Amino acid sequence: YATDFLKTGAAPPDLRAALYRALAKVPGLAVTDGAAEVDGRRGTALGITDPDGNRLEMIVDPRTGAFLGTRTTDADGTVQNVTTVTTAGADQIGVVPTG
Repeated sequence: YATDFLKTGAAPPDLRAALYRALAKVPGLAVTDGAAEVDGRRGTALGITDPDGNRLEMIVDPRTGAFLGTRTTDADGTVQNVTTVTTAGADQIGVVPTG
C-alpha cells in the first residue's frame, strides 16, 4: 500500500518521512544503501523478500527522501518489473513543468 501511495507523487516530504520511518519497523525489511538504480537515478532500497524468494524494493533518494520507484526481482535475481516516478512543480494546473 505504501508504494501505491508514493507512486502518486502527491505525498509531501513530512508524510513520506513518517511513512519511511514506519516501514523501517516492518519485520524482514532490509535497507540497502546506494545499491539500487532506477531510470539512471541511484537510491536506497527498502526491500522485502516473500517466501518464494521474490523481492519487492522501493527506491528512495537518500538526500531528499524523494520516492524514485520500485523494482521487483525473482528468486534468481532477475529483474521482473521496474516502475519509476518523477515529480516536478508547475506554476498552475494543466501546465507541464519545465526541466
